[in-house]
Amino acid sequence: LENNLNFNIYPNPANENTVIDFSLISKQTVDLKVMDVVGREVSTIFNGTLNTGDYKYNVNEQAKLAAGVYFIKLTVDNRVFTKKLVVE
Repeated sequence: LENNLNFNIYPNPANENTVIDFSLISKQTVDLKVMDVVGREVSTIFNGTLNTGDYKYNVNEQAKLAAGVYFIKLTVDNRVFTKKLVVE
């Protein structure tokens, strides 16, 4: 895994087509969650092992989020990446 993981959320603020995407350069253990502003887990989008490649997940298909501010937490082999997501 490179130091600068290609991890994006678009569009943001979210709509029904908001996508989380990331790329892996080798087989990795991945945990992708939606957290609320106080750090509670709202939804698990994916948890498991993924092979090398590009991955896309539709946030709304997975999480059904109400309006508010959330954080997308991507853990890849114990390295944690977070991005803010606004749902209007």
